[in-house]
Amino acid sequence: MSRSKIRGIIILFLTASFLQISGCTIIKMGSLFLSGHLDRKGFTKEVDFQYQGDLIFLAVRLNDLPREYRFVFDTGAAFNVLSTRVAEDIGIEAVAKDTIKDASKRTGEVKFAKIPKITIAGIPFQNTATAVMDIDTGPRLKCYRIEGVIGTNLMRLVNTWRIDYRRKKITFSDHEELVPEHKEILTLGFKRNMQRIPEIDLKINDHLKIKCEIDLGSANSFMSDLSTLEKIKKHFPGIHMISGTGEMGGGALGSLRGTTYVVPLKNAWIGNAHIGPIFMNIKNNAFSSIGNGFFRNYTITFNWEKNRLTLLPYSSSRNPLSFPTFGFGIGFDETDKSFYINFLYRRSSADDCGLKLGDKLLSIDGKTLGSITEEDYCRYLFEPESLLGKDEKLMISIDRNGQSLTYHLFKTDLVDLS
Repeated sequence: MSRSKIRGIIILFLTASFLQISGCTIIKMGSLFLSGHLDRKGFTKEVDFQYQGDLIFLAVRLNDLPREYRFVFDTGAAFNVLSTRVAEDIGIEAVAKDTIKDASKRTGEVKFAKIPKITIAGIPFQNTATAVMDIDTGPRLKCYRIEGVIGTNLMRLVNTWRIDYRRKKITFSDHEELVPEHKEILTLGFKRNMQRIPEIDLKINDHLKIKCEIDLGSANSFMSDLSTLEKIKKHFPGIHMISGTGEMGGGALGSLRGTTYVVPLKNAWIGNAHIGPIFMNIKNNAFSSIGNGFFRNYTITFNWEKNRLTLLPYSSSRNPLSFPTFGFGIGFDETDKSFYINFLYRRSSADDCGLKLGDKLLSIDGKTLGSITEEDYCRYLFEPESLLGKDEKLMISIDRNGQSLTYHLFKTDLVDLS
């Protein structure tokens, strides 16, 4: 599918930055947060990664055990994260606990521990801190089969990390810059917030500046909260935006329901580089961030010692210019083993036809949806065309309170920036 278009069916915005740890927690866990060291010096290593659902997955080894574990590479996570199940399997015991927030701003108690050894491409990172928590809550996160998260507390132990999305390679080095020579290279300085997560400024025209986390644990492009929406309305009165209601994705502690806004912004800048036009996703449970939806168009390099980010664009890269969609999202009921409508965009074909949140899907284009498995749902999540096809029209049948209804939907552009 062309990168100039957003997927026609809503794949709810997945934010997998699992921990939004408060400044108080960072202070309380100061010595634990700063723990960790490397015994190796003078190395440059390259490792393959898997890119699935716009998230970066690395295979790591823990404590010299023979099997590999599936970790998300997440610059938006202050701490490493280890699933409760894996922690129990390898005998990791908690040394502290605190109340934290996840990407959905849900709160919960999380335990903290140290992992004696996390090995990436043969390099052992020793005694780094980790949060220990259940990270397979809900069917969507289960599809990702996440066993842990590499956070910035581990990344900072190495000078430079380069992420090449095209080759699906991460290169890291304790002594090399790893920045390719190229006239189109863009260099940005970043600052680290209280959680030690890197931040850069996103500028909209000359009127608005938004401080955004560099969040490679997010499948979004540009995301922010309702306070940003109010600023946009003030600076750009009458701006056309899209809104929708339903399940809004979430983080490690669960998902939330509410209203999502998609705001088209014609002129966006980072540093001295014009990157607009862009779409900004705004939710009441969000924080401002730039994720893989944008960075996947570049080879990016972090220098943690110099607080510097460089971006080398691919020749064909550009941001989406239109928003074609049928206007609905699909959720999976684990108890009923069925698909249901879990999100609707206003003024879309789905909304105009009369679809409602909670409608149970019976068939799509004549294909009966009987007992749905978790595997079926995961296939749809990562390959929506496997269920919806590629046509610009769609016929769906639903069950609403025992009544069978059929709708004919058409993919429409809710907004166009071209």
